[in-house]
This record gives sequence, C-alpha cells and structure tokens, in this order.
Amino acid sequence: MPLTGTQSKLLTGSQFKSLHQALVDAFDRVTLAMMLKFELDKQLSRIAGPDDIDAVVFKLIEKSEMQGWTLDLVRAARTTNPGNPKLFEVAQSLSVTSARDLPVAVAAMELEKIVRPGVPFQDPAALRSRLGRIELQVCSIEIDGIGFGSGVLVGPDYILTNQHVIANASATSTLACRFDFAASADGKVISQGVAVPARLEPVDSSPPSPNDPNLAIGDPTDDECDYALLKLGADIGNAPAGSGANPSAEPRGWVKLAAGLIEPGDPMFVLQHPQSPLDWKLQPLKLTMGAMLELVGGGRRLRHSANTLPGSSGSPCFSAAMSLVALHHAGGDDRYVRADFNQAIPIGKIIDRLTRQGVTPFWEASPPEGLTKGLSS
Repeated sequence: MPLTGTQSKLLTGSQFKSLHQALVDAFDRVTLAMMLKFELDKQLSRIAGPDDIDAVVFKLIEKSEMQGWTLDLVRAARTTNPGNPKLFEVAQSLSVTSARDLPVAVAAMELEKIVRPGVPFQDPAALRSRLGRIELQVCSIEIDGIGFGSGVLVGPDYILTNQHVIANASATSTLACRFDFAASADGKVISQGVAVPARLEPVDSSPPSPNDPNLAIGDPTDDECDYALLKLGADIGNAPAGSGANPSAEPRGWVKLAAGLIEPGDPMFVLQHPQSPLDWKLQPLKLTMGAMLELVGGGRRLRHSANTLPGSSGSPCFSAAMSLVALHHAGGDDRYVRADFNQAIPIGKIIDRLTRQGVTPFWEASPPEGLTKGLSS
C-alpha cells in the first residue's frame, strides 16, 4: 500500500550510485515494474521510457528524489527482494532498516587462534541475506491495536511468543501480528507494515513460573515455559513478502523451529519490536547483541546479556550462526534499573513440551528453499 506523506531524503552522489547499483542488481525491468505497482502503486512506464535497465533505474531514482518517496522505494525493494545484500547495505546507510550489520570474523593470520570453537566463521553476504530475511519474520503482537510484545513466524501460519504477552486479551479482544513496520532514523513512519489477524485461542500455551525471573524460591517446572503458539488467519509464510500482492517477490518464509547450539560466553542476538519507554509507541525492528551467560532453573531458563525494552517479550534469540536458540521473556525486577541479566526460554524446552502436548509437528517442515542457504551452523 502506498504511503501517505513524503520523506524529504536527498541522496548524496555516492548514495545515489549505491542505490542505482543495488536496484540494477536486484531487479530486471519486469520485476522492477511489478514491485513499483504492487508495493507503491506507481507505473514504471510513466517514469521511464523503453531504455535499458541502467537508464530506467537512474530515471526512477531521480523521480523518487524529486517527489520525496526515495525511502518508500528502498523499503519496497527490500521487502520484495530481502535476500539481496546490496539492497541490505543501502537500506542500512539510509536508516530504513533497523537491524544493524553483524560483525564478521576476518581471516586469521598464522599467529591467530580459534578461541571459541562453537562460533563459526560466516560468509558476510550470506549472513546479511539471512538477517534480511529474518527481519520479515519477526512481528509485533497487538491486542486491540496496541503492541504488547514481539513474536516470530515459525511456520507458514504459526507465531511463537510469550504466554504472558497475550494473557490480558479478553474474549472480545482482537489479536494481530504486525510485520514490516518501518521508520526512518528520525522516527518518521515509513510503513505501517502488514497486520495479520490471529486466533485468540492459542494452539498451545504454557505459563511462566511464579518464580520468574530470579528463581530465588525454586526452579520452574517443565510445564512453565512461558510460550504461546498462535495460529494466523493467513498463510503468510508461503505468500510473497511485503503486501503479498506481488507474485515476483520471494516468499516471506519463516524461522525453522529447531534448537540451535549455544554455550556460555557465545555471542547471542535478539531481534525485537520494542516500545519506547518515553511514549510507549511502537519502534521499528531492533537488533541487540550480547552473550549467552548460563543455563539456570534446571536447564529451563537461559540467561543472556543482550539489551531489551518493554515490548521485547517474545523476541527470538539467535546464535552467531543465526540459529534460533531461545525465546526472550523477562529481565530484572525493575525494567528501568540496570540488571545483571535478561532471561529466555530455551527453544528445545518449548519443542519438548509441544511434543508432549501432542501438537502436530509442523516444525519438521522446512521453509521455502534457499531461505537459509550459505550459513554455517
């Protein structure tokens, strides 16, 4: 859906060149025209004549700069082709994407050593592509239009979040999962994204422990995993990314529900949809980095040092290989005081309980081919 209002982003010469190269790399003339029509309701034929793709893209960017919708263009291109690393880099430089690039180990010299054998070397392009796809698979959980937490798409139409995130929904509430919300660095909304209705009654759920998060009284039980598995009203995982109307866009895909490997001291990343503690407004997707600290509570809780904010409950936690390892759910007793840890539920414990509950093992199906290609585990 086209946006209302404009963004007065003027590109520098180098930014113009980078965006031009990225669009030429990501689209041919047909798919570019489809992206413009389906995502921005604009006709390429009215912007550029029957020139070659380089000239067409040049005229397209010129027009977007003149009319003030360059950020819309970048957002639409990224949504349609999320795996293209050049588009990822351009979006980062223009602050259209809220997730920042991850550090990648450089080639070791002969005097260098492997310090953490469980942390693999990664191909930078594959890692950027993987992160770009995961951005499309993390959502804000909204009750009656208000964000209460985060969630992650773990199947074509399944969302995993915390049980306490949806605990306040009443029988008359509306429950929705908002994907693709985006804003510029100065807080202006670029896209409200796509809100997908979800059923109020979870497929399965498990409450938190009354002892969370400090566990001073005792350990949680195997049935206190603080998760809710939601069923969406649409098969968004197999649908084209973005609005779903562009058949040339790659499928949105989903994060495979499988327990990734992580050990104390390993890097860990949390991809989340927080709310501002100042005005409680939804923020765009944020990536925070920390480390896995320890397993506690009989192995039923994973503590980590990545920062979170209100609205981060239900966020997926990833290893350095971008494998799903935990579901963030709690922090210290006072959210405004610096805490010694944040806390998550190991994914393996959630899968174990889903299995005991007799939930059909949808997680055995793989996302559309190519969505995790190139990453070391």
